Amino acid sequence: MKNWLPLIDLIQENNFKKIAEIGVHKAKTTRHILNSCADVIEEYWAIDPYTPFEQMSADWDTLYKYACSFMTRYSQLRVMRLTSAEAAPLFPKQYFDLVFIDADHSYGAIKEDIFLWKPLVRKGGILSGHDYRAGGEFPLWGVKVAVDEIFDPREIETLSGRIFAVKM
Repeated sequence: MKNWLPLIDLIQENNFKKIAEIGVHKAKTTRHILNSCADVIEEYWAIDPYTPFEQMSADWDTLYKYACSFMTRYSQLRVMRLTSAEAAPLFPKQYFDLVFIDADHSYGAIKEDIFLWKPLVRKGGILSGHDYRAGGEFPLWGVKVAVDEIFDPREIETLSGRIFAVKM
């Protein structure tokens, strides 16, 4: 299952207006969500540093320009070429309805992303992320371990597409 489908359901069912996607890469999730929810979403922040790291090679400049090209089609979209740690302080606490983390999947990075973005999700909003499952190789390293360490198991909802969701 495509990881954007349960996110589309969350957005539509909860009438979520302000979304942050941390880790954009090829903008597939971004495009599909905006294609399906443009009438609901007021702000969609796509945040990715678009810089090389050892586990993934790509033409990062081209991917960044590609993601930016969708801003002409979707007025709600803002693409930020920043790290998660650089972008998070730019927003007030409890600003977002939904934050979706799909960036660096290492234990330390996902833990940092959760701590950075959790305070930015409003009460009743959802913090979620991709590749929540045990074991595996890249890109499935530390997501489940970090999420299970931070949240009470009763708070974690597992959605299709290996997505976790925690209501704030």
